[in-house]
Amino acid sequence: MKVTIPRVALVVLFLAWGVGRIAAVTAAAPKTDYYHPKYRVPPSLESVLRHLEPGHDAFPEEKTAEELAPRLSALSAILRAWPTRAVDIGELLAPDFRGGRLTPSDEVSLGNSPQLEVFRARTLASDATLDGAAFGKELSALLAGMDAVRVAELLITGVEVEPGANGLVRTAVRFDLAGSAGAGRAERIGRWQMRWRRGADGAWRVAEWTALEHLRSRAPSPIFDEVTRTAFGKNDSFRRQLVPGLDYWAANLDAVFAPRGMGHHGVSVGDFDGDGLDDIYVSQPEGLPNRLFRNKGDGTFEDVTEAAGVGVLDRTSAALFADVDNDGDQDLILLTRSGPLLFVNDGKGRFTRDPDAFQFKKPLAGSLTSAAMADYDRDGFLDLYLCTYGYFIGVSEDKAGPPAPYHDAHNGSPKVLLRNDGHGRFVDVTDEVGLDENNDGFSFAASWADYDEDGWPDLLVANDFGRKNLYHNGGLVDGKIRFRDVAAQAGLEDYGAGMSAAFVDFDNDGHLDIYTGNMWTAAGQRVTAEPGFMPGASPEIHQIYRRHVRGNSLFRNRGDGTFEDVTLAAHAERTGCWSATGRKPSTSATCCSATTAREDSRRSPAPPASTWTRTAAPTPCSTTTGTAIPTSCSWRRAPRPSSGSSGTTTPRPTRRSRSASSAPGAAATRWERG
Repeated sequence: MKVTIPRVALVVLFLAWGVGRIAAVTAAAPKTDYYHPKYRVPPSLESVLRHLEPGHDAFPEEKTAEELAPRLSALSAILRAWPTRAVDIGELLAPDFRGGRLTPSDEVSLGNSPQLEVFRARTLASDATLDGAAFGKELSALLAGMDAVRVAELLITGVEVEPGANGLVRTAVRFDLAGSAGAGRAERIGRWQMRWRRGADGAWRVAEWTALEHLRSRAPSPIFDEVTRTAFGKNDSFRRQLVPGLDYWAANLDAVFAPRGMGHHGVSVGDFDGDGLDDIYVSQPEGLPNRLFRNKGDGTFEDVTEAAGVGVLDRTSAALFADVDNDGDQDLILLTRSGPLLFVNDGKGRFTRDPDAFQFKKPLAGSLTSAAMADYDRDGFLDLYLCTYGYFIGVSEDKAGPPAPYHDAHNGSPKVLLRNDGHGRFVDVTDEVGLDENNDGFSFAASWADYDEDGWPDLLVANDFGRKNLYHNGGLVDGKIRFRDVAAQAGLEDYGAGMSAAFVDFDNDGHLDIYTGNMWTAAGQRVTAEPGFMPGASPEIHQIYRRHVRGNSLFRNRGDGTFEDVTLAAHAERTGCWSATGRKPSTSATCCSATTAREDSRRSPAPPASTWTRTAAPTPCSTTTGTAIPTSCSWRRAPRPSSGSSGTTTPRPTRRSRSASSAPGAAATRWERG
């Protein structure tokens, strides 16, 4: 018998069969597995790669540090859960645990600002008498005053296996605890000593826990508000270009323009259109145009890049706003991959590039990292110092390879001083003025200031992998200006991974002190203190390497041309990460302390004994080229106020030019015309 099935019914049956099959396959689908191929290590790398895993080299302590890291991560999670959950660290403590007081019995105030309260422990108990239950309450007391803990950073800065059969490991742990406190923010920073013992189950537990250092701070209300999106959010260039970030563009730009991962692109502030408001120029990596944002005066900015003619696509590490031709408006200098570029301002906010502005004796070697301007010869025109960094092997004929020696490298590319001849040209005079001395570092930043108060601007240069340079300006002698590197005699060599340099009178004694930004690393502090680190090296070399990982440095000007290293006494070694002005806001509540202190001193009715102003040559220039004038483009001491005066006698600046350094974390340098 022949059965005829309608076509519609066939379609329905097929669909039903398909759905059933899909459902059956979905229900029985196995867990997805991903194939991860394992490639053979190239023979040339085998001897190196086997040392990557901690414990397979001369530093067995690093294996212990790696094993302890998860325990500290667990402690961090417990602290960040407070006060939603009680501080319960019983699982982290050994059965015979003993702990000490974590809060100080006596502390001293480091300031009297109601906007930011800072207290440092004067006395900390060293005896460990608390059991686990009592110590848990002590840990809760440490967090008292915080509504929630947002940051709990715990870093091992030292590890030592104690001799004997007790199996104890002593660690120094730097802690940074920060969180909300009412409408403001609170923070606890310091160091603990934690002694660990491995249990029968293989887990490390704390046998003893005491405090070594303690600093607490509190800001009753926010000191800074994040207004970036409010200020720039209406600009399409901000949303589409700046918000995505470097990683996005590295993955999406053509390989020819792929940005490098270092991210050395500075920001400069200046009043390019002369309306009295600060505008912002943002440097960008290759393939992305730099951006100029005009201040509208209502808290927002508009993108005027194209109208101003400064949408440069070359990789730009830094920008400087400065009146280089003394015509009363701010011109723009860019440090690009191919060299410096000068854009001359027509006085109406429109820039034109001068292709012949810079005249070098020989081609630049290395990459430009930052620049600083000053009227070093006091002829009334701003001169330019360029910092370079030899990222690549063979940056010049006699220099190749990585920094060597690592702690005091002398195979970097030469820096350059360009003198402004007053006719629109910057001429290379590096050798003529003596700045070729010790001119072989890996330089990130420079700063001008008259540190010895002789009326002539001196030069400080921060170098990675080694010592700083302090070039003293000897002034005009027999018609010539000569510099001499006096860092050693001045006590300012400051071995380290130099990132930035700044002059500031931190103690208000009328003399300019020096603060340099260097790298701080917990792993480096551990390794350089371990027995396996350079066992055949001298104690002096060991000390230099310890200095390399210590962090920032603060030098007090004695007033006689020499400086005293007061870094440790002032606890200034880690007030910033790679910078000379502050920390990342996400990890510190005290990042604003320096700024707050400065603002308070400006508002104070009783001015300090001496105040400082940074001055440049007057505009228009009132002297002829080559004539020494009393106004120098550097820091100088302003006259003391007369008795009963509420301020200084320094006249109000009539013109300003700004400069910014692109060294990691470095802040803009402000120049004010007297």
